[in-house]
Amino acid sequence: MSDAPPLRRPDSARPRGGSDDHGGAPPTADEQARIERQLALLPGLAGASDEHIPELGALVMRLPGRGPGYNFAACLRWAADEVDQRIDALRRWFAEAGEWPALVIGEGLTEPGDLAERLAGMGWVELERERIYVTRGQPTVPHLAPSLRIEAVTAQSAAECQAIEERVFGLAEQYADSRTEHLARAVESGALRAYLVRLDGEAVASARLSISDGIAAVSGVGVMPHRRNQGLATLVTSVATRAGLAMGSPLVWLSVDERNTPALKVYQRLGYRPSFRWSRWAATAR
Repeated sequence: MSDAPPLRRPDSARPRGGSDDHGGAPPTADEQARIERQLALLPGLAGASDEHIPELGALVMRLPGRGPGYNFAACLRWAADEVDQRIDALRRWFAEAGEWPALVIGEGLTEPGDLAERLAGMGWVELERERIYVTRGQPTVPHLAPSLRIEAVTAQSAAECQAIEERVFGLAEQYADSRTEHLARAVESGALRAYLVRLDGEAVASARLSISDGIAAVSGVGVMPHRRNQGLATLVTSVATRAGLAMGSPLVWLSVDERNTPALKVYQRLGYRPSFRWSRWAATAR
């Protein structure tokens, strides 16, 4: 728990208007499919390559040596009677690539719909599960304190953003330089926008915003432990969400572990509403 005093909103400050409690219509089937693909492609911002491999019937992400979070098959649309054949092909492909077989399932999108149950029956292990939350509404941007500043991440400040992500999400320190380099490249090229919140000059919170296939995604929302519970996650998420909608996306989505109650409260308060769940699975030895 932080001993820092709570951030005080100036008496004269007025929040920028929005519609925090109106998430809008749920995503269409086409929008859900685009979200699923964008979710799969996010590791590309960290250097992973992507390729659609016809014999696997999947989009495959690959970043050698970085585990199933960066090496997996996704966007699966398999016939029910070809699952065994596809799984065998996937196992062989990943073995030849020197990676452990892994895949991502989108609830209500992956075909066949019972693939998760089939994988469990084959001994595969579910590594993680999250839910997509979506909004079409412009959230209000709160004004918290005169000492706060929010800025776009540049190549020069990429290391500060990466340091927050490393601290908040427990990322491996050995890849810090690589993550910083790819973040700097992404923001310089325009493939990614990222935001830093500074308090008295110190970088204390960050978030990422990416747009792919016309759909905006907010990711990497993090607040340094000693500055939590002071409205900073709400602030940076609001800014990133408004920016995504301002860039022409019909909606903005993010992914969250449903056990993360504090994060859920923030997102729901900003108008985000639940959509489909997704899960990551890894094979076990035969």
